[in-house]
Amino acid sequence: MNALLLITTVILYIIALVGAFVLTVLSKKFSHKTLNIFIIIHFALVLVALIAIIINIENTSNYLMSVAFCSGLIIAGWAIRKSEKKLYQIYFGLYFSSLLLFLYSPSLLFYSISGNFSQRRAEQEFKLTKNYYLMEQQSMLQLLSNVKAYKVSQKFGIYNRTIARDIRFEGRLDSVKLVALTEDTLILQGYTKGLIREIHLKPGMNKNQIVRKRKP
Repeated sequence: MNALLLITTVILYIIALVGAFVLTVLSKKFSHKTLNIFIIIHFALVLVALIAIIINIENTSNYLMSVAFCSGLIIAGWAIRKSEKKLYQIYFGLYFSSLLLFLYSPSLLFYSISGNFSQRRAEQEFKLTKNYYLMEQQSMLQLLSNVKAYKVSQKFGIYNRTIARDIRFEGRLDSVKLVALTEDTLILQGYTKGLIREIHLKPGMNKNQIVRKRKP
């Protein structure tokens, strides 16, 4: 997924999300006829996006999918409150539910709505010891900058306790080795493209306090 498409999708989604809440609040001020016009425009955009996918217009179809999805999201609350058709309420309710996916995994959402789901790589996770794991850290800034960062978490069933965040190995890891883990010391060796990068830190330290040592 190229950077321009990702940035465009993120901006469109945020604008649509803000617009959705505004239109939901103001929905009583608009007539059913106005809503129907917007619904028709939305379905027209969906149709155009589907045609672009079928005839395989490279890149253009991805942008059209993002636009079509966001056009549905922006009128979702309005349609749910104003429309008398149960089918519309269910259909547009699915757009609103994307907010849950956004909170869970922004990358999964943006790869999906732009038609790049097959290109998404699973978030990396390495078991260090017992219930301690090194996991790929997901955030909006990381998606936009394409910089890989990791965090060390302790798992307690469905709950995680973060030990350290913003750990960077200057690339995507091939593997990792835990050298030491105590109450005040954490040492990791990350293997990336044949290089070993050793990181020393104290649990809870911020990224500016992390000391990195590179080995050939």
